[in-house]
Amino acid sequence: MKRSALLLVLFSLTLLVGCGRKTPTVPPQAVVAQAISDLHFQVDDEGVTLTWTYPRLSVANERISNIRTFIISKASIPAADYCAGCPVVFDYQFKVDATALEPGNEVTYRDTDLAPGYHYVYLVRASSGWRVVSKPSNRITFARQHALLAPADLQVEIGDSRLTLHWSAVRHRADGSPVEDLRYQLYRSRDNKKFPPHGLATERLSYTDPTVVNGRTYFYQVRAILADAQDNMILGRPSQTAIGIPVDMTPPAPPTALVVIGRKQGVQLHWQGSPDVDVAGYHIYRHDADSDWQRIASTGAGAISYADHTDLTAGTYKYRVTAFDKSVRRNESEPSATVSYSQSE
Repeated sequence: MKRSALLLVLFSLTLLVGCGRKTPTVPPQAVVAQAISDLHFQVDDEGVTLTWTYPRLSVANERISNIRTFIISKASIPAADYCAGCPVVFDYQFKVDATALEPGNEVTYRDTDLAPGYHYVYLVRASSGWRVVSKPSNRITFARQHALLAPADLQVEIGDSRLTLHWSAVRHRADGSPVEDLRYQLYRSRDNKKFPPHGLATERLSYTDPTVVNGRTYFYQVRAILADAQDNMILGRPSQTAIGIPVDMTPPAPPTALVVIGRKQGVQLHWQGSPDVDVAGYHIYRHDADSDWQRIASTGAGAISYADHTDLTAGTYKYRVTAFDKSVRRNESEPSATVSYSQSE
């Protein structure tokens, strides 16, 4: 009897375990990321920065977001042994944690262990777990050479809402070897600490920056670069820093409708103010037969009249008014129309 009861209990447990619902099996191709195809590099004097995009799809063309790590393979080959079409033995591997990243994010890796006289080859694979690894990315290859020298004589030409940079061409690397077909990349900073690229690389030895604001301080550097058709770049050393502060050089519009009215002593001038918002005030000028135009007074921005209490002698007097702005240059407008007043004896 006891034996029968024990068998019944075991049979019941078997039914309970066997009746559990199972989740559908996930096919392997649904979690394997598509191969990375946009691996790029940027070499500078201190190392290389690798850049690629977190894949959005699996090899089954389904959305994917479970990549755990990116596996970077690196080969270093002495220049004397390098063969462009020969098989490559990757002798180093590095991993980048991807758990905090999302599909479409730009991923970067910095490698400073480079030496002149070597060719370097890199590729990247995405791993979603143990033995769940994508196919290799596109390969990137470059030769580590001596650095491109820094452009010399970086100068800033001050303008109104613009700054123009000029520099000298780079002709050699740090070891004295000649170099050609260079472009130049400008870098701009507001705090003289971080210098992100500004604008597109150019073959010219000058660049006009029209995106500046008058009165603000800007810091600039420029580098020579070698770039290939895939926008992989070798950056030269940065130039010395140049500083520029654009200045308002545009005068305000002149005042209009100037009239003069005689008083018991002197005259009263009235005008319509300049429409410009940065007007700081007005200059009043007078001219007579014995002297050229002379500034006799200045007013604030809100003034639209002025009383000249000078004890005028008999003769004809001419007046005109200009507006000046708030810039450090105190730009002055063209004069208003001239008005005349005749003082009798």
